[in-house]
Order: sequence, then structure tokens, then C-alpha cells
Amino acid sequence: MKFALKKSVSRSGLTAAVSLAMLSVLPSVARADALAQAILDISVFRLTASGSPTAGTVTGSGIVTGVFNGNPLAGINVSTQNFALQTSLGVGYTPNTEYTGAVPGNFAGGSTSILGVGVTNAPFNGLGARAISDAVVSLQPQGNGNVTSTTGTTFAYEFDLASSSTVAITFNANQFLRAFLQGTPILSGAATASTTWQMTIAKTCINAPAGCVVPVGAVFNWSPNGQAGGITGGTETLDPFSLNRGVTASANFLDEDVIAPVNGSFAAMTNQLGIGRYTMTIAQTASSRAQIEVPEPGTLALVGLSLLGLGVVGRRRMTKAAA
Repeated sequence: MKFALKKSVSRSGLTAAVSLAMLSVLPSVARADALAQAILDISVFRLTASGSPTAGTVTGSGIVTGVFNGNPLAGINVSTQNFALQTSLGVGYTPNTEYTGAVPGNFAGGSTSILGVGVTNAPFNGLGARAISDAVVSLQPQGNGNVTSTTGTTFAYEFDLASSSTVAITFNANQFLRAFLQGTPILSGAATASTTWQMTIAKTCINAPAGCVVPVGAVFNWSPNGQAGGITGGTETLDPFSLNRGVTASANFLDEDVIAPVNGSFAAMTNQLGIGRYTMTIAQTASSRAQIEVPEPGTLALVGLSLLGLGVVGRRRMTKAAA
């Protein structure tokens, strides 16, 4: 009976020791950082035509949505020709800033902007238009987080060609993509970031006055992919890298996938376009997502017990060796 009582007390002491060990170990075990960011900056965009395009209607729209640890970002949804807007939650977000080093904080943010005028008669004498999409998620918690931030920008221009003409499209692009994870093996997570860019020209009416809404269909489509192809109804002359791609980090919580800032000039020419009304549309997005999952408390308890058990076994071996 005395032996059983001592054994019971010993077990109780062991339980207390396990609890104390878990309290001291688990905070470091459950530590994790994650970052996902996508930036696509289109500048000096110029569309020129020799067919005397008449003044048309220019529209732009920007959308930024996101969720940070279950809380929605203040959404942005605008429709004007020129704008520059941003939204974020948490502390540390700076719009259109490339985060290349350590995880800078705990936040999610996105921005969208369209500035300038990019469509005119040839020769083009303006500064061109600029459109930026930025989406970033930064997680630096002692626990878990799940964030999605998507930025979308659309630019549309309606114009009439008074005579048959080709249309030239030129612009510069800066792209940055990063997916980063760092933590401990008992955690699981993922980080992804991507950008997309697509341009379409559709002929909406043939020899029709303003206001005609009879659709005819797309006559030009371009999604730069860094290689031959990705275009119909025209010819590429410059396509240095893909604007439609992404990065992913998902290895055992020590992983990074980066497309370092890349810059290049893009150019294409449509086939001959006949007299009529056309609508050019550009869709541009940047998306990022980061997620950290912490196991259930029971799983963490098992991990704590395992760590303690390893410590006990190691101590016994050391004791035997010393004897």
C-alpha cells in the first residue's frame, strides 16, 4: 500500500512536470511566420492607331477584397477613370512595397490604381497610363491565421475607327511574387501569390452611330506568357516574361518561392481592323493567400508528452553511462 501510494504521488508529480514542460515548450513549438505577396505594375501603356480613332468612353474600375484572421477588409469597389485606393487590417502594410526580407508584421493589405491616359491617335505624344495591383498577406502570430487578399483592376476604352487600321500596344511591366513559410514541423501551412493580365479588343458595331449595342465579337486577345503564343488576332513583338503566373510555398514549414522583381517592355500589333466601333478591355489582378494551421490542443499535448519522454529517456541514458 505504501508503495502504491508513493507510485501514485510519483505519477501526480510527473503529470505536473508534463504540464509545466508543455507550458514552457509549446509557445516556441507553435511559432510560425508566413508571407504572400503579388505586385503587378503596368506603366507607360500606349495604344495607338493610324485609323483616326474618334473620342470614346474611358472607364476604369478597381476592386480590393480580403479577409484577415476572420475579419473582412474594408472593401474597395470604384468605377472612375483615375483613382488610387488602398485597404488593410493590422499594422505594417505599405502599398506597392516589395517585402523581401523577414516577415514584417501581422497584417493584410491591398491597393489598386489607374492613372493617366493611354489611348490616342498616332503619333502618341502623351505620358501613357499606369495601373498597379498589389496584394500582400503577412502572418507573424503565436497561433493561426488565414488570409486572402485579391486586387483587381479593369480598364476599358470604346472607340470608333474612321478608316481601316492596325492598332499598336506597348507598355512596361514590373512584377514581384513571393511565397514564404518558416516555422516548426508540427504546424502546417501554405502561401501562394499570383498575377494575371489579359487584353481584349472586341468589335461591337459595324459602321454604326454612337449608342449601337449589337455585339460582333472579339477580334484581338493577348495574355503575355513569355513565349510564342498567348495572342490571337495580332502579332507579338516583345514578350519577355509571363504576366500570368504564381508562386507557392508549402513544404514542411520551411520554404520560399520567389520571382524577384522583373522588369520588361511588351509590344504587340493587331491585325488590320476595319471601320467600325471597338471596345478594348484590360483585366489585371494580383492575389495572395497565406494560412497557418495549429493542431488541436490534444495533439499539442501529445507533442509535449513526446518531447518530455525524449528528455526522460535521454537523461536515463546519460545516468547509465555515468554509472
